[in-house]
Amino acid sequence: MLKISARSVLRALACLCAAALAAGSLSCERNAPAGKTEIPVQSDAPEVMPGEEAAPSDTARMSFPETEAPPDFVMPSGLVLFVDGSAREGGSGGESDPFRTLREADEAIAALNRGGGLPEGGVAVIVRPGVYYLPEGFSLSGDGARGTEACPIAYVSEEPRGALITGAASVSLTDGEPLNEAERARIRNPGDADRIVKIDLTRYGKDAADWGEMYAYGAYGYGWRFGGGSGKAPADFYLNGRRLTPARYPNDDFTEVGKVVSAGSAANTAEEDPEGPTFAVRSDVQERIRGWAGTEDVWAFGYFMYDWADAANPVKSVSESGGEITLGHPVFYGIAENQRYYLFNVFEELDAEGEYYLDRSSGMLYVYLPDGPDGAELTMADSGAPLLSGNASCLTVKGFRFAGSGASAGIQLGGDHIRVEDCEVSGIRGVGMRLDGTDITVLGCEITAVGESGLRVSGGNNALLERSGNLIYNNYVHGWSEIVRTCQDGINVSGCGNTVAHNRVSDAPHQAIGWNGAYTVIEYNEVSNVCYETSDCGALYAGRNFVSYGSVVRCNYIHDIGESGNLCVGIYLDDGMSGQTVCGNLIVNTARYGILVGGGRDNTILNNVIVNAHRDAIYHDARLREGEFEGGWYGTMASRGTQFTEILGICRGEMWRNAFPILSELIIQSAGEDKDNPLLACNPAGSIIRNNVYYRSTGGSADTCFFDPSVADFSEAEDNIEGDWSADLPGGKSGDYHMPADAPVFDRLPEFGALPVDDMGQRG
Repeated sequence: MLKISARSVLRALACLCAAALAAGSLSCERNAPAGKTEIPVQSDAPEVMPGEEAAPSDTARMSFPETEAPPDFVMPSGLVLFVDGSAREGGSGGESDPFRTLREADEAIAALNRGGGLPEGGVAVIVRPGVYYLPEGFSLSGDGARGTEACPIAYVSEEPRGALITGAASVSLTDGEPLNEAERARIRNPGDADRIVKIDLTRYGKDAADWGEMYAYGAYGYGWRFGGGSGKAPADFYLNGRRLTPARYPNDDFTEVGKVVSAGSAANTAEEDPEGPTFAVRSDVQERIRGWAGTEDVWAFGYFMYDWADAANPVKSVSESGGEITLGHPVFYGIAENQRYYLFNVFEELDAEGEYYLDRSSGMLYVYLPDGPDGAELTMADSGAPLLSGNASCLTVKGFRFAGSGASAGIQLGGDHIRVEDCEVSGIRGVGMRLDGTDITVLGCEITAVGESGLRVSGGNNALLERSGNLIYNNYVHGWSEIVRTCQDGINVSGCGNTVAHNRVSDAPHQAIGWNGAYTVIEYNEVSNVCYETSDCGALYAGRNFVSYGSVVRCNYIHDIGESGNLCVGIYLDDGMSGQTVCGNLIVNTARYGILVGGGRDNTILNNVIVNAHRDAIYHDARLREGEFEGGWYGTMASRGTQFTEILGICRGEMWRNAFPILSELIIQSAGEDKDNPLLACNPAGSIIRNNVYYRSTGGSADTCFFDPSVADFSEAEDNIEGDWSADLPGGKSGDYHMPADAPVFDRLPEFGALPVDDMGQRG
């Protein structure tokens, strides 16, 4: 039949590792990023040439290469300068007469570059312990950060994380006053009133320009269209390093939208003052609203239509009874009954540790103190500047703490041969680190308590398949997405040739690791406790992309993902994501699927172990094909714009034609007669889904795999089995996922290789 023979031709043409995997080398390997090498994998299997089909070996088992760790840091030795924040002004930079500021060190290096150049061996700047309060941040000058491979530049904290770079001002709790009688009367519980102190920020020289205005935030916040999302971000407040929350109801949960009375104006309206939606509230919310002195400063935050689309929206008005709320502007996707939201910035709701209220007209800050506040430290992050920024070459930043900034990024660097090592970044309103360039290494850092993404790295030229050589290695990223709750990965890479390896990524409401671009490698990471507040999401996620071919997701330990009932997945190749290899991953306890493939093509999914997925271990639909021919929700190729036209653009370039010739053959315009042609881009063709094993522990619910019939027609989906839990994973109930050498799975699947579970996750 046509489909069967066309599938064989297509698989022979595909310039992916799929052919090698089918042959017998069975190595989950891609070419290493520039500047990096991988552990070689030995195999005697012959190379499969285009047009040939090689029979699988009876003996070869899957093996798993690994990107090498970056080399150890070497301190520059040509010149050593010192910085000490407690030193006298006008120091020379010597060990006994240090500079007082980082700026002086930067200027000294710049002067060398403008003169005879840096000394052979480079320049090290040793920064002594202390607090370096830099509300305008430390911006590297061009000449001050221009090193070479022979003459590198390094800024090193003398004691690991002993030097703190901060844009947050200290606010003394001893300046706090108790509430007066009028203020106490507004608090529902008299005991709560005893825990609240008020501090006049104007006594610290602060004014409205410093603490800023509330604005519409969220991944799908739409206030910017109507003048509600521009300008300086509002200040954040931290108590003992923990971000305080504007007083809210409910405290730790959501309430639900009642009947939608009016949908409001369309989200794409050009009106300057459109109508937001009006909806009924639950009886408990109505009762709370009746106890508030007013609602003119109250805001709502929620997932008003979809559980992956968050937004903040001001409350425009409340009905006289308190039973209906009208929001200030439209919601991006609209609003639906029973969707989740909460109300915040309400003085009367100061009733829990970690909450605050700021009267923006007077500058009076109210803080609900923890039990026993002795030694508590309150800071105000009102700086709008990154704590470290600039363009650099051959620069290392090592051992610092960066904390407290309202900027869009805590560290924002661009350039080449940049290394950020053993640094801690926290208390940032935007992204923890944003780096762009080539040969960038982020190593051994901790990123936490940031409002948006933890770490974003981009580099390389994807159109020309020029690899960045960027490496994100052995970092701990946790507790990000504190303000914008969705679409903010803990680690996100884009471009070409980025590698994310041996990181620990945990504890966030939405996704953990995201990628975009060819030759990406996501390997040996541990990801846990993410997607706990959202739905239709994946711990590892990429989607809607034909220009990320050659990427590999291997040997990651992904566990405890999502809340029961939500569509939360271990690895999610969404909306036609294609050209990926997913192999050797251990996926445990997911709220829905272990792996979800949303209609893509040319994907290799091999030798993964999936334990206790709530639904199908692997789910592979045909949404692109259904959209094209059956009126499915995804729509047609013509309606999807660049996702398919990039095949005619970037994928027709010489480098792409040579690397992935199948892409130059794809058809993106269909008249219907080529519906069953495997080369039609919307067909789920050319994939191999094989030798994956799923397990159910006692009481577990991992199910079989689901493959749309067209996936079986156009791709190879076979030898995906349910393993013997007690024999294959005897320690599984206690979290030990080693397989004994005589596990039955090795007899049942001769090509199946044991996962390198001891190597997964953060090192050391």
